[in-house]
Amino acid sequence: SLAPGFCAMLLGLCVNDSDDTFNERIFSCKIPEFCDQPQCNGIFAAIDLTVPAPIGEVTGPEMSLVCLADFKARAQERLSKSSWDLIEGEADEGITYNENITALKRIRLRPRYLRDVSEVDTRTTIQGQEIVAPIGISPTAFHSLAWPDGEKSTARAAEEANVCYITSIYASCTLEDIVAAAPRGFRWFQLLVQSDWEVNRQLIRRVEALGFKALVITVDAPILGKRRQNIRNGLNLEAKLKDLLPPEEVRKISDSKGIT
Repeated sequence: SLAPGFCAMLLGLCVNDSDDTFNERIFSCKIPEFCDQPQCNGIFAAIDLTVPAPIGEVTGPEMSLVCLADFKARAQERLSKSSWDLIEGEADEGITYNENITALKRIRLRPRYLRDVSEVDTRTTIQGQEIVAPIGISPTAFHSLAWPDGEKSTARAAEEANVCYITSIYASCTLEDIVAAAPRGFRWFQLLVQSDWEVNRQLIRRVEALGFKALVITVDAPILGKRRQNIRNGLNLEAKLKDLLPPEEVRKISDSKGIT
């Protein structure tokens, strides 16, 4: 068992002085029966304190998130049900959603043997710009549901990592603010093709003036899918759009999608 005060001692090393709820928002306890600090709430999620380990092998709580599935599970814990259902939810019975996952799992990387892999370089050049890997952040809407800075933080992270960020037409920040947040970032823009070609032209001119280098065109959404969880949760995307964006941005996107 742990000596009294042990969690309190380590807790002092881990809690952010400006926010004593830091651990409560991020970690869950594996050893609550040993913890003598209610405030701890499992700050040692990544460390099994019942097994001795050399000091050099003990790492921080961030080790509890080691793969995409870990981040997904943690996000579901932290987000409201309606926000999580919007991000993760599928339309109708989820047939296309499940088939997409199955299709991706069928992709295999072909190994090449007896190659020198002492130095691996994933850099490539796209449109004359070198990026660290042939990877782009796909267009997803309403990042402000998960983080206050929304797409501005996403853009900054992409710029720092030196990968391409594809901005959604349903971004919760203005395009101008996203560009200002990461002025050196490599960015493309998702265009949902509109029936009004003048609207398409206006959008294209706008993103071109802001330095977006390419369009990622969505052509398979003439109508929105019936997302059952959103309906059950009473989530109104049109109202959410108006809540997240300043009025001038709402007008621009509403005009393009016929939202009033």
